[in-house]
Amino acid sequence: MTIEWWNLLHKKRVLNKLPARQIFDNTVKPLAKDIESNTLKKVKYLPEKFSQFQETVIVNDYVAINVFSNDGYSFLIKDKKVADGFRKYFEALWKIAK
Repeated sequence: MTIEWWNLLHKKRVLNKLPARQIFDNTVKPLAKDIESNTLKKVKYLPEKFSQFQETVIVNDYVAINVFSNDGYSFLIKDKKVADGFRKYFEALWKIAK
């Protein structure tokens, strides 16, 4: 998956007026400037030691995990309890991110 793919995904999200909150590690900060300025987006950062190569998207009872590797892939989980667990984890990180 490339940065172009990721940017296209967020352009589509904006066109559909879908708000988002994202937490990045500081190494992504230069790449995130374009989406950071969008009014439908709230962005916070964690220290570089939290660097990761995946993205977790939580919508209602669904959790999508996108893995950014040479041969990127995604998988989708539909389970309310799992989604609620990921949501709690995200909220805990959101509180400590800056």
